[in-house]
Amino acid sequence: MNIIWWLIFINLPLCHNQCAKNMPTIFNINGLRYFFYSGDHQPIHVHVMAGTAEAKFELEPCIKMVYNHGLTPAQIRMALRVIADNKDIIMRAWQQS
Repeated sequence: MNIIWWLIFINLPLCHNQCAKNMPTIFNINGLRYFFYSGDHQPIHVHVMAGTAEAKFELEPCIKMVYNHGLTPAQIRMALRVIADNKDIIMRAWQQS
């Protein structure tokens, strides 16, 4: 891990607490928090966190993982299922932000 990522990783919990109001949580399911940043850029996507691990998933044109920083394969599979089952809810929340 290079030093830049290490510094970001160390500051993640602090940033998470300070920026929580700008990161609307859509839902928490089985220890995974599904959220996005208010006013975030296109394409529509959702961030998924478990502790300090985070992954980002695009919803259109199809659901795909953009990056993963620490989620386990089981957590990724669960996140993909939850996102697929709740795609409409996530997209509505995105559009209302």
